Amino acid sequence: MKNLSVYIILLAIFVGMSATDIEGASSPKTLELNRKISEIAALQNSIADRIAIALKTREQLQNQIIELAKEINRVRDHQEIKSYHAAVKHPRIHYNIKLIRMLRAYIDRLNARMRYFRSGNETLTFLHQQVIDDLQLIRTLNDMEVDRLIHKINSVLDEFIPETKNHIFTVENIQGASFEKIWDEIIIGI
Repeated sequence: MKNLSVYIILLAIFVGMSATDIEGASSPKTLELNRKISEIAALQNSIADRIAIALKTREQLQNQIIELAKEINRVRDHQEIKSYHAAVKHPRIHYNIKLIRMLRAYIDRLNARMRYFRSGNETLTFLHQQVIDDLQLIRTLNDMEVDRLIHKINSVLDEFIPETKNHIFTVENIQGASFEKIWDEIIIGI
């Protein structure tokens, strides 16, 4: 009889825990956290797309720089240009250096944006894991802790979602290296 009582008590605890699990699974906080997981995943996909576009664009810009530098060297060799001052007097070299300067500045801006997006992605990965962990512990967390997590997620989402809808970077206020520095690097070999 005593064993039967223990089994009944254990069964009641098990049923009680299952009911709590079911209740926790449909609680508003749980539903909100599950929505945040979906939002995080969608934003991470958008960020990954932006990074892929930036990488492809950077590669194209780097290839353009290589071609411009080759052209400068061909003109330099053909015209027997030895100094920077003589080189910038030649229109083709002058404009190619100007283009290289601009393209390098674009690449610098792309690199900064990629670092920004990667940092955001790392933050989202951390928050995603925190949501998973919190969902497992939802019964023990109080509403304030869940609300703080949701607020933190919303802040990151609010920062990065608009960024994924804008251009990867703008050309405003971009500054590049000096023409002479670019010339010296081309002579040495980019």
